[in-house]
Amino acid sequence: MTDMIKSWENPELNKKLEFYQRWEKLAVKLLEEKTGKIGNYSANVDFYSSFLLQDRIGLPVEANPLMFEIGRAFGHLAHYMESIQLGLLRSKSLYVGERDRVLLN
Repeated sequence: MTDMIKSWENPELNKKLEFYQRWEKLAVKLLEEKTGKIGNYSANVDFYSSFLLQDRIGLPVEANPLMFEIGRAFGHLAHYMESIQLGLLRSKSLYVGERDRVLLN
């Protein structure tokens, strides 16, 4: 996605992209220091999709969190419905909360 953004040849956007990339590198460095694990870490597509929302669609920067969360909310709802209806649980984490708790009647 960053290559596509660079191909737009928009100096103001490229300056903003460089700023985002510096933040991404800093986040990766802090993650590696904190976990002690060196990996192939990078930001997900949502981090850079704000460029599409702002430059190509014209949404204000304030809309970025909302657009991100709307997509996530539908994904979480789909996983929840799938787990209730089909008994599928795709979580990679271990549930340690209450047992036998009724979530839906």
